[in-house]
Amino acid sequence: MLAQTADTASIENFRETLSLRPMLIYTYNSLSFSESRFSDTEVDYIANAPLAMGIRLGWHSYGISYSFNIPGTQFVPNAPSKMFDFQYHHNGRWLLGDLYLLAYRGYYTRDSARRVTFHPNVSFLRIGGRASYPIQGDNLSYSAIFDQGESQRVTAFCFPVGLGFYYQRLFLPKEREIIKLNERYTLEIFVGMTGVVPFRKHYFAAAEASIGFSHPVNFNHAVAFSPTLTTAARLSIGYTVRLWSLALVIYSHTMDFAPAPKQYISLRSGTVEIACTLRLFAMPKALRWLEYGQGQRLPTSAE
Repeated sequence: MLAQTADTASIENFRETLSLRPMLIYTYNSLSFSESRFSDTEVDYIANAPLAMGIRLGWHSYGISYSFNIPGTQFVPNAPSKMFDFQYHHNGRWLLGDLYLLAYRGYYTRDSARRVTFHPNVSFLRIGGRASYPIQGDNLSYSAIFDQGESQRVTAFCFPVGLGFYYQRLFLPKEREIIKLNERYTLEIFVGMTGVVPFRKHYFAAAEASIGFSHPVNFNHAVAFSPTLTTAARLSIGYTVRLWSLALVIYSHTMDFAPAPKQYISLRSGTVEIACTLRLFAMPKALRWLEYGQGQRLPTSAE
């Protein structure tokens, strides 16, 4: 049986199922080039992303959010990257998911003297997602540690396994021209480990790390077996009581590929988020049938 039932002695499910989550967000995206996986990086192309303010309206582990850039918060002057960065992370009880739509144009590089060069025509596009199942995850709530939708009461560990699938396109300059260096579909397979430690009643710290490999997919002909490394990590530290939570959540995803001999590329993307979750009110009794399958409620005490 695939679905898991939470141990209510381990996870506290709040009665307030509708939440509002204002947040401060920093997104990052970079392209690192080297001759091989184990050699030193030759050059890093870095997107100059500003800070953003966002707000999320959530119900259980689902939600919709909107964010806007804060003017004047780009770290490097005179390097105006253009971007559309959509990342959605679903932290369900038995299904974990990440969706991406990343479109970046304009990256900067630094030389050995820390001088900045802006490359306005360098661009990167990724569309895709990952999905995983947490083995032995009955007593661990991803919603508690990464969304603060519940409260984790005990130390717990699980082992997510999953798949990812992406369409990616990368353009780079060469002798004053723009060349299409890589455009392909990619399959990813990964395994990982997640752990959470609650302490001092309302505080918690959690981390997740996964490792796997990616491989190009061609729908017209067979592709020689050439796997490359992929890694992901999440970190969350926070404070949770019944009506509100405050947390720092960091997410990072790295995918490597080798489009040509002596040409190894690491694509890195992620977010750093400081968020305050405000739990507003419980579902009216007449509509509580909508919560079927969301897990049992554990009575909460007033804070």
